[in-house]
Amino acid sequence: MSDPTVVHAAHCCKHNCKYGNADCPVVSGVVNQMRDCKDVECDQDVIDKAEAELTHLRAIKSAACAFVYAETPEAHWNNYRALYALLEQTP
Repeated sequence: MSDPTVVHAAHCCKHNCKYGNADCPVVSGVVNQMRDCKDVECDQDVIDKAEAELTHLRAIKSAACAFVYAETPEAHWNNYRALYALLEQTP
């Protein structure tokens, strides 16, 4: 008889259990999945995360440009604070 942990690792992904088990060792993070996700919804999670990171990087770029090209000391300081706040965030 096969070890259930190995069976789950071979067939499940971190997003859902192929067998519908609430205590799936892959979904709960006890063991790593052996293969890439096959589910389209899993791929969409990766795409959504990448898009969020890209949006965050674009905001940082915009804030950096505003900081560099500020025309007054007050605008320069305000843009610095906005840029610093963005750099502290994690998308």
